[in-house]
Amino acid sequence: MAGNFIEGSKAQVRLELEGRRRALTAEEVKAKGGEAQRGLAALASFQAARTVALYQGQQFEVSTDRLWAGHRICLPRVTQGSKVLSFHWVGSPAELVPRGKYQLLEPPDGAPAAKLDEIDFWVVPGVGFTPAGDRLGRGAAYYDSTLIHARPAPKVGLTFECCLVDWLPTEPHDVRMDEVITELGLRRSRPEPG
Repeated sequence: MAGNFIEGSKAQVRLELEGRRRALTAEEVKAKGGEAQRGLAALASFQAARTVALYQGQQFEVSTDRLWAGHRICLPRVTQGSKVLSFHWVGSPAELVPRGKYQLLEPPDGAPAAKLDEIDFWVVPGVGFTPAGDRLGRGAAYYDSTLIHARPAPKVGLTFECCLVDWLPTEPHDVRMDEVITELGLRRSRPEPG
């Protein structure tokens, strides 16, 4: 659905895009999310990755449940007083526990910590993306603050086509994605090598 242009501040654009993804039915989220995951799993860079940072999607986000096989998986945990997410090794989604103000599913206490420089592929959530790789998160800047400390590795935004727009309000500290994938497939945000 690129071709959309939403005018306004980050807060106004975020509100519009949140409304779009929350308007999807549970069946649409499952079907479209499954297609987006298949597209991501087909990427050669994902297939070659050993250590993958995933997120655990909420009911209105693209799930990552089909991306666990064949990789070492770590997921984020918000650390009180820090904008940098800590990542922890997790063996399966069943190990995750609700934590924090929003009861997001995160690695449990005692899950071993992963170093940011061990991660060689990032799957990044967002409220909206552009085909050029710009990302709009929820506004707390956790991922931007974390990714600037990580070693260079592919960063892929996973979203629904209804949340892909031609332009987003960005700032210099906003980290751009290398690729963006929706249920319609890969939306290249960087030139292919060669």
